[in-house]
Amino acid sequence: MIVNVTDNDTVTGQVLVTHSGGSPNVSESGGSDSYTVQLSLEPSGPVAVAVVDSAQQLLVDKTALFFTTANWNVAQTVTVTALDDPTVEGTHVIGLRHVATGGGHDGTPAKTIAVSISDNDVAGVIIPASDAGRLTFTPIDDAWIGEADPKKNHGNASRIEVDQSPVKEGLLRFNVSGIPGRAVLNAVLRLQVRDGSPGGGRFFGAAHNAWQEENVTWNLAPAVSVPFLGQLGSVSPGQAVELDASSLVTGDGLVTVRILATSSNRVEYASKEDQAGALAPELIVDLAPTPAPAVSEGGASDSYTIRLASQPVGNVTIVMLPDADLTTTPTQLIFASANWSQLQLVTVSAVDDDETEGAHTARIAHTAIWPGATNVSVPDVTVTIEDNDVPSLIVTETGNDTAVVEGGVGDSILVALGAKPSGSVTVQFSSGGELAATPSTLIFTTVNWQTPQTIQVMAIDDTQVEGDHGGSFTLSVSGGGFSGGVLATVFATIVDNDFVELIPLRQGLELIGWFGLPTTTRAILDSNPRIVRIWVWKVSTQSWLIDSDELPDGLRAVIVIERGQGLFIVSSRATTLEVTVGG
Repeated sequence: MIVNVTDNDTVTGQVLVTHSGGSPNVSESGGSDSYTVQLSLEPSGPVAVAVVDSAQQLLVDKTALFFTTANWNVAQTVTVTALDDPTVEGTHVIGLRHVATGGGHDGTPAKTIAVSISDNDVAGVIIPASDAGRLTFTPIDDAWIGEADPKKNHGNASRIEVDQSPVKEGLLRFNVSGIPGRAVLNAVLRLQVRDGSPGGGRFFGAAHNAWQEENVTWNLAPAVSVPFLGQLGSVSPGQAVELDASSLVTGDGLVTVRILATSSNRVEYASKEDQAGALAPELIVDLAPTPAPAVSEGGASDSYTIRLASQPVGNVTIVMLPDADLTTTPTQLIFASANWSQLQLVTVSAVDDDETEGAHTARIAHTAIWPGATNVSVPDVTVTIEDNDVPSLIVTETGNDTAVVEGGVGDSILVALGAKPSGSVTVQFSSGGELAATPSTLIFTTVNWQTPQTIQVMAIDDTQVEGDHGGSFTLSVSGGGFSGGVLATVFATIVDNDFVELIPLRQGLELIGWFGLPTTTRAILDSNPRIVRIWVWKVSTQSWLIDSDELPDGLRAVIVIERGQGLFIVSSRATTLEVTVGG
């Protein structure tokens, strides 16, 4: 007898996904979370539950779960980890779908669990620096893997073990950034030895970088690839060892190193977990300087490059905001999620103004309009500008020359700037001691630089008999883009008011009551060897004072012959008295 049985059990809601806190929370910076999956109804046969991440932002330790009629209600654990992508997303939610097939569950609706991901990417803009620099990176992932237990993970170990018996190998992964647009001088991989060995291992690049320390195993490890970085011989505990890793660093991106053993005496290197990262491996990159843009007024332009530091979820606009001395082409750049890491060129030109500034600098600021982000950091660019405006003075002489008289009339000149200054300019008069000026200093501004100012030039009234002769003075400048120095030299004719009067004398007492300009008996004696001595009548003391060329210098009197006082001169023979007469 055949009996038909109609099943009253439905498959609706048969996949149960459970998390103790409601939903998993993970971070791109590291760490994992887990949840459980089971069936709510007994299946008719084996059931496969696929774990599907359509967004491809998560890594699960099981991409499929398998249930039978015996274990259908036994919870199975799924561990989930966030992939460290370069996209700036903030904290966001990704849905993991669970699709059941087989055992009568082909029609079961997919069950989705929301996984919250904390983003570790920050919106930023990179403009290659102008000076040489050093970038130091510590691993984002490091681990050791063992052939004897090919499915076991050792990503949280404080040591990176490398051994030939049993075979153990090390893995390092660095996230290099800040390189585009700059030349790499060299890169060094530095490790701290914790346990020494006769063989420190052989170091290679890896074939790919799609691994994380939380889940990497011998079976899942990236394969050894070129380049070969080198081999270390004997290493000692506490030693810092280095290898040339320049061949690995050609730009931004992930860099993986795999360490193979060369000795059955195990060597151990500190991992980033050792002593809270104090001994973590380092990838040290030295960069060559990138010259700052240099432009010239009316001449050459220059350029610099910009790229984003992280991938945006939409278009990002970078706006250039140059100082008034500069212009840029283009005035803004647009980056999309597809070209965010590609360098874009900005051409810089100088504004050809009429100001005298000398060699100077100007700045280009930037703003970033970034979807979902505010106050995005964008570096400034400093540009060196060569000025094509030459500092000069316009000097106008009265009657096209300058003539002055000692103790008498002076002359004047007019002074103005020959180019517009960038600020206040000081013009300073200076001479060799024969000329003076009023005023001796002029100040010009950006307003009055073309307005002539007057300098009165006078001759200094000295007592030297020079005759009519020439003199000169200079005008030096400083400030306002006028580099310090002499910009003008003016020559002047000086009319002398000093002359020599010749008085003939007979031998003996010859002259009484000379009333010349102030002079000294010493000067008279020194000027004429025939004069023996001089008596001078001092009105103030009503006495005669004597001076003679026979007296030693220490006893000789220097007597000023004031106007209106007489003197006697005794000469050895007929001679001529020379007396300087000044104006």
